[in-house]
Amino acid sequence: MRVGNVCIDRLTNRKMSEWFRKFRTKRENIIRNRRTIDGLDSILTAYQSSELPFQISENDITRLQKSFRRMCNGLNPTRNQEQTAERYIGMIDCT
Repeated sequence: MRVGNVCIDRLTNRKMSEWFRKFRTKRENIIRNRRTIDGLDSILTAYQSSELPFQISENDITRLQKSFRRMCNGLNPTRNQEQTAERYIGMIDCT
């Protein structure tokens, strides 16, 4: 038996359907951004242990950390964040 959003909202006396919609969207964003999330995780981990084969400015590290947190929280990166991440992920892929 399937229960619709209106029934769920009535039973819980809340807007649960809205919560589920937001949860699904965030989950889809994380799945779609998985490659970038994994790449940023590798870069940031290597940076912390001083094992990166190239230099990254402190400003870019801060930007990459912000992008990483944003994507892990289910939000899409901004275009600028995406470009910065892809540039550094491309550098890792080439080494």
